[in-house]
Amino acid sequence: MAPPRRSPYGRVVVMGLSWEGHNHYLHSGPVQNADQELNMVLRAFGNYGYRVERMHIPASSQLRSQFPHVLQRALVQLTSPSVSTLIVLYYQGHGDVDRHGHLSLSNGNGGHMHWSEIVNAVINVRSDVLTILNCCHAGAALRSVVSRPNYENHVKEVMMAVPMGYKTTWGNAYGFAACLEQVLRDRRNNWDSNFNGNPYHWAEAINRTMREKGHRSGQVAVRELIRPPPGRAGQPIILSPRSHC
Repeated sequence: MAPPRRSPYGRVVVMGLSWEGHNHYLHSGPVQNADQELNMVLRAFGNYGYRVERMHIPASSQLRSQFPHVLQRALVQLTSPSVSTLIVLYYQGHGDVDRHGHLSLSNGNGGHMHWSEIVNAVINVRSDVLTILNCCHAGAALRSVVSRPNYENHVKEVMMAVPMGYKTTWGNAYGFAACLEQVLRDRRNNWDSNFNGNPYHWAEAINRTMREKGHRSGQVAVRELIRPPPGRAGQPIILSPRSHC
């Protein structure tokens, strides 16, 4: 084992994104409600020296229509031209696909937000952004990959808990959130020698942990949301502690 690679960013902010009023309950398991599980993941990120914040997608359709603009403003405010910044946008909630096969984020009660609207907010932010989708059909996010040039000159990647057509589970030891939290905890002080902290390596580690816990097969995947700028080709996002813990 080796000490973790030091974060190359001057600032890392994790934004937990969930629906207003979305807090399902369970009677048994490691967590009793969805909010507890989200907080478990955010706490693990906080232990890496990352700043942690929360945002809610409004239940009101009127307020929800303005949410992409609200989200983009909030993300822009987290960046600074003088400090290299990584933003991790972690969504936990329902996911569905529309009739065209595109991902739609859902509160389970009829409220929807098109993933493409979130992509537009993320792409325009002048910092590296890793979006993590812990929802059913997360792989459908690839239908909204941006084909235009990368004017912002930053890397934008998405980690998807399951492929399109698959459902996520929560409130158990082998679900995505629980395995992500364990992998973050296990690697906070020690890394495998061939682990360099890019999202692709994190996805492999999560998949391996899922299999070790009896899940049939971890299918977590990472893809680019937009082609990296020429100067960043072969230089993915690095997710590592800001200081040795």
